[in-house]
Amino acid sequence: MRRLKEHRQQAAKRREEGIRKLAELGWTSADALRVLQDRSEPRERREQAAEVLGNLGDHSSIPPLIDALAEGELFLGWACSKALIAINSHRHGRRLIRIASKGITADARQAAIYAIWLLGEKRGSETLIHIGADLQNQTDDTRLMAVEALGNTNFRRHSQQAVARHLFDSAEGVKYSALCALGGLDPLPEFIQAALREKLNDPGRVYEDGDIAAFANDLLNRPS
Repeated sequence: MRRLKEHRQQAAKRREEGIRKLAELGWTSADALRVLQDRSEPRERREQAAEVLGNLGDHSSIPPLIDALAEGELFLGWACSKALIAINSHRHGRRLIRIASKGITADARQAAIYAIWLLGEKRGSETLIHIGADLQNQTDDTRLMAVEALGNTNFRRHSQQAVARHLFDSAEGVKYSALCALGGLDPLPEFIQAALREKLNDPGRVYEDGDIAAFANDLLNRPS
Protein backbone atom coordinates (compact mmCIF):
# COMPACT_ATOMS: atom_id res chain seq x y z
CA MET A 1 0.00 0.00 0.00
CA ARG A 2 2.81 2.40 0.85
CA ARG A 3 4.48 1.84 -2.52
CA LEU A 4 1.18 2.38 -4.33
CA LYS A 5 0.63 5.62 -2.41
CA GLU A 6 4.13 6.83 -3.31
CA HIS A 7 3.57 5.93 -6.97
CA ARG A 8 0.32 7.92 -7.02
CA GLN A 9 2.00 10.89 -5.38
CA GLN A 10 4.82 10.83 -7.94
CA ALA A 11 2.33 10.57 -10.80
CA ALA A 12 0.40 13.56 -9.41
CA LYS A 13 3.60 15.62 -9.23
CA ARG A 14 4.51 14.71 -12.80
CA ARG A 15 1.03 15.67 -13.97
CA GLU A 16 1.34 19.05 -12.24
CA GLU A 17 4.68 19.55 -14.00
CA GLY A 18 3.10 18.58 -17.33
CA ILE A 19 0.29 21.08 -16.87
CA ARG A 20 2.77 23.78 -15.87
CA LYS A 21 4.89 23.08 -18.96
CA LEU A 22 1.84 23.22 -21.23
CA ALA A 23 1.02 26.67 -19.87
CA GLU A 24 4.62 27.80 -20.30
CA LEU A 25 4.63 26.67 -23.93
CA GLY A 26 1.13 27.97 -24.63
CA TRP A 27 0.00 24.48 -25.66
CA THR A 28 -2.92 22.22 -24.99
CA SER A 29 -2.38 18.49 -24.64
CA ALA A 30 -3.69 18.17 -28.21
CA ASP A 31 -0.98 20.61 -29.35
CA ALA A 32 1.69 18.49 -27.65
CA LEU A 33 0.41 15.40 -29.43
CA ARG A 34 0.34 17.23 -32.78
CA VAL A 35 3.92 18.48 -32.33
CA LEU A 36 5.15 15.01 -31.41
CA GLN A 37 3.59 13.46 -34.51
CA ASP A 38 4.72 16.19 -36.94
CA ARG A 39 8.08 15.17 -38.39
CA SER A 40 8.57 18.65 -39.84
CA GLU A 41 8.76 20.11 -36.32
CA PRO A 42 12.24 20.75 -34.88
CA ARG A 43 13.50 17.78 -32.92
CA GLU A 44 13.77 19.82 -29.70
CA ARG A 45 10.07 20.72 -29.81
CA ARG A 46 9.12 17.09 -30.39
CA GLU A 47 11.26 16.10 -27.40
CA GLN A 48 9.45 18.71 -25.30
CA ALA A 49 6.14 17.32 -26.46
CA ALA A 50 7.20 13.78 -25.51
CA GLU A 51 8.22 14.92 -22.04
CA VAL A 52 4.95 16.77 -21.49
CA LEU A 53 2.85 13.80 -22.64
CA GLY A 54 4.78 11.48 -20.37
CA ASN A 55 4.25 13.75 -17.39
CA LEU A 56 0.53 14.09 -18.12
CA GLY A 57 0.26 10.29 -18.03
CA ASP A 58 -2.33 10.08 -20.81
CA HIS A 59 -2.45 6.46 -22.03
CA SER A 60 -3.82 7.55 -25.41
CA SER A 61 -0.41 9.10 -26.17
CA ILE A 62 1.38 5.74 -25.89
CA PRO A 63 1.02 4.66 -29.57
CA PRO A 64 2.28 8.05 -30.92
CA LEU A 65 5.19 7.95 -28.46
CA ILE A 66 6.13 4.48 -29.68
CA ASP A 67 5.79 5.65 -33.30
CA ALA A 68 8.22 8.50 -32.63
CA LEU A 69 10.62 6.22 -30.76
CA ALA A 70 10.60 3.83 -33.72
CA GLU A 71 11.83 6.58 -36.07
CA GLY A 72 15.30 5.80 -34.78
CA GLU A 73 16.54 9.29 -33.87
CA LEU A 74 18.74 9.20 -30.77
CA PHE A 75 17.50 12.07 -28.61
CA LEU A 76 13.84 11.89 -29.59
CA GLY A 77 13.87 8.14 -29.03
CA TRP A 78 15.18 8.50 -25.50
CA ALA A 79 12.69 11.27 -24.73
CA CYS A 80 9.88 8.96 -25.85
CA SER A 81 11.30 6.05 -23.88
CA LYS A 82 11.37 8.13 -20.69
CA ALA A 83 7.83 9.33 -21.37
CA LEU A 84 6.60 5.76 -21.75
CA ILE A 85 8.28 4.83 -18.46
CA ALA A 86 6.58 7.79 -16.76
CA ILE A 87 3.15 6.69 -18.06
CA ASN A 88 3.95 3.21 -16.72
CA SER A 89 1.68 1.06 -18.86
CA HIS A 90 2.31 -2.40 -20.33
CA ARG A 91 -0.56 -2.04 -22.78
CA HIS A 92 1.70 -1.82 -25.85
CA GLY A 93 4.63 -3.79 -24.49
CA ARG A 94 4.64 -6.28 -27.36
CA ARG A 95 5.24 -3.49 -29.84
CA LEU A 96 8.22 -2.25 -27.84
CA ILE A 97 9.56 -5.79 -27.84
CA ARG A 98 9.31 -5.90 -31.65
CA ILE A 99 11.20 -2.60 -31.94
CA ALA A 100 13.86 -3.90 -29.56
CA SER A 101 14.39 -6.79 -31.96
CA LYS A 102 13.76 -5.23 -35.37
CA GLY A 103 14.16 -1.46 -34.89
CA ILE A 104 15.59 0.40 -37.86
CA THR A 105 18.55 1.80 -35.89
CA ALA A 106 20.54 0.78 -32.83
CA ASP A 107 19.22 3.95 -31.16
CA ALA A 108 15.61 2.80 -31.64
CA ARG A 109 16.42 -0.67 -30.35
CA GLN A 110 18.21 0.68 -27.29
CA ALA A 111 15.41 3.14 -26.46
CA ALA A 112 12.89 0.29 -26.68
CA ILE A 113 15.03 -1.99 -24.50
CA TYR A 114 15.39 0.77 -21.91
CA ALA A 115 11.61 1.18 -21.75
CA ILE A 116 11.09 -2.60 -21.50
CA TRP A 117 13.64 -2.75 -18.69
CA LEU A 118 12.38 0.15 -16.58
CA LEU A 119 8.73 -0.82 -17.10
CA GLY A 120 9.53 -4.27 -15.73
CA GLU A 121 8.11 -5.86 -18.88
CA LYS A 122 8.45 -9.63 -18.52
CA ARG A 123 7.10 -10.77 -21.88
CA GLY A 124 10.27 -9.82 -23.75
CA SER A 125 12.72 -12.21 -22.12
CA GLU A 126 13.17 -14.45 -25.18
CA THR A 127 13.80 -11.41 -27.38
CA LEU A 128 16.31 -10.00 -24.88
CA ILE A 129 18.12 -13.34 -24.70
CA HIS A 130 18.40 -13.37 -28.50
CA ILE A 131 19.66 -9.77 -28.64
CA GLY A 132 22.24 -10.41 -25.96
CA ALA A 133 23.63 -13.38 -27.88
CA ASP A 134 23.63 -11.68 -31.30
CA LEU A 135 27.24 -10.57 -31.70
CA GLN A 136 26.93 -10.21 -35.49
CA ASN A 137 24.01 -7.80 -35.70
CA GLN A 138 23.94 -5.94 -32.38
CA THR A 139 26.40 -3.47 -30.88
CA ASP A 140 27.91 -4.21 -27.50
CA ASP A 141 25.94 -1.29 -26.04
CA THR A 142 22.68 -2.82 -27.29
CA ARG A 143 23.65 -6.25 -26.01
CA LEU A 144 24.62 -5.05 -22.54
CA MET A 145 21.30 -3.24 -22.16
CA ALA A 146 19.41 -6.38 -23.18
CA VAL A 147 21.37 -8.51 -20.73
CA GLU A 148 20.80 -6.14 -17.82
CA ALA A 149 17.09 -5.98 -18.69
CA LEU A 150 16.98 -9.76 -18.13
CA GLY A 151 17.07 -8.84 -14.46
CA ASN A 152 13.28 -8.41 -14.85
CA THR A 153 12.97 -12.17 -15.34
CA ASN A 154 15.96 -13.44 -13.38
CA PHE A 155 13.59 -15.73 -11.47
CA ARG A 156 13.15 -17.80 -14.66
CA ARG A 157 15.59 -20.61 -15.27
CA HIS A 158 16.02 -19.76 -18.98
CA SER A 159 16.94 -16.16 -18.15
CA GLN A 160 19.28 -17.30 -15.40
CA GLN A 161 21.10 -19.60 -17.82
CA ALA A 162 21.47 -16.80 -20.39
CA VAL A 163 22.79 -14.37 -17.79
CA ALA A 164 25.25 -16.96 -16.50
CA ARG A 165 26.62 -17.43 -20.03
CA HIS A 166 27.14 -13.68 -20.34
CA LEU A 167 29.39 -13.71 -17.30
CA PHE A 168 31.93 -15.08 -19.79
CA ASP A 169 31.05 -12.71 -22.64
CA SER A 170 33.76 -11.25 -24.88
CA ALA A 171 32.68 -7.69 -23.94
CA GLU A 172 33.50 -6.41 -20.46
CA GLY A 173 30.39 -4.23 -20.39
CA VAL A 174 28.16 -7.21 -21.10
CA LYS A 175 29.80 -9.21 -18.31
CA TYR A 176 29.16 -6.35 -15.90
CA SER A 177 25.53 -6.11 -17.04
CA ALA A 178 25.13 -9.82 -16.36
CA LEU A 179 26.30 -9.22 -12.80
CA CYS A 180 23.80 -6.35 -12.49
CA ALA A 181 21.01 -8.62 -13.73
CA LEU A 182 21.76 -11.02 -10.87
CA GLY A 183 21.59 -8.30 -8.25
CA GLY A 184 17.97 -8.94 -7.28
CA LEU A 185 18.18 -12.75 -7.41
CA ASP A 186 18.16 -14.30 -3.95
CA PRO A 187 19.02 -17.04 -3.29
CA LEU A 188 21.51 -17.59 -6.10
CA PRO A 189 21.20 -21.03 -7.76
CA GLU A 190 24.24 -23.24 -7.33
CA PHE A 191 25.19 -23.10 -11.03
CA ILE A 192 25.27 -19.29 -10.86
CA GLN A 193 27.34 -19.38 -7.68
CA ALA A 194 29.81 -21.67 -9.48
CA ALA A 195 30.01 -19.22 -12.41
CA LEU A 196 30.54 -16.31 -10.02
CA ARG A 197 33.36 -18.14 -8.28
CA GLU A 198 35.09 -18.41 -11.66
CA LYS A 199 34.80 -14.63 -11.96
CA LEU A 200 36.70 -13.96 -8.71
CA ASN A 201 39.97 -13.77 -10.65
CA ASP A 202 38.56 -11.91 -13.66
CA PRO A 203 40.78 -8.85 -14.32
CA GLY A 204 38.02 -7.06 -16.24
CA ARG A 205 36.92 -3.54 -15.41
CA VAL A 206 34.34 -1.40 -17.22
CA TYR A 207 35.02 1.92 -15.47
CA GLU A 208 36.88 3.15 -12.42
CA ASP A 209 34.64 1.35 -9.92
CA GLY A 210 33.36 -1.35 -12.28
CA ASP A 211 35.55 -4.22 -11.13
CA ILE A 212 34.17 -7.57 -12.35
CA ALA A 213 35.87 -9.71 -9.66
CA ALA A 214 34.84 -7.39 -6.82
CA PHE A 215 31.22 -7.33 -8.00
CA ALA A 216 31.17 -11.15 -8.24
CA ASN A 217 32.58 -11.37 -4.74
CA ASP A 218 29.93 -8.97 -3.42
CA LEU A 219 27.14 -11.09 -4.92
CA LEU A 220 28.55 -14.30 -3.48
CA ASN A 221 29.00 -12.87 0.01
CA ARG A 222 25.98 -10.61 0.46
CA PRO A 223 23.80 -11.32 3.50
CA SER A 224 20.87 -13.65 2.86
